[in-house]
Amino acid sequence: MIAPAQSIADGETLVSSSQSFEVGFFSPGNSRNRFLGIWYKSTFRDVVWVANRNSPIADFGGVLTVNSAGNLILLDGTNNTVWSSTVFREAESPEAQLLDSGNFVTTKPSNLVRCICGRALITPQTRCCQI
Repeated sequence: MIAPAQSIADGETLVSSSQSFEVGFFSPGNSRNRFLGIWYKSTFRDVVWVANRNSPIADFGGVLTVNSAGNLILLDGTNNTVWSSTVFREAESPEAQLLDSGNFVTTKPSNLVRCICGRALITPQTRCCQI
């Protein structure tokens, strides 16, 4: 789980409670570009979702954070926003977590899902959507 003021840096991952899915940074094939994605933990190369597929990070300085409004923010090594989700209503103390379904969500303390990213959303343009 990631709360505001916490982050996942390149080299760190977040794993679903069932140990089925993992979110973190990766480089496909021989590429030096870095991407934030979700993959099956048992078969690392089976990536099921990529946040920044159109905006790769050129170094190992990527960081994923959750801001106070509940948006997921992906920063590069110079603190430029590479990708972000959008929520339409702010939440107090939002948290991001990777569910056993492979979906990456932000929630309020009441456990209402506010934003969902992940394997259920298959179009490259999909960021996150409020449900």
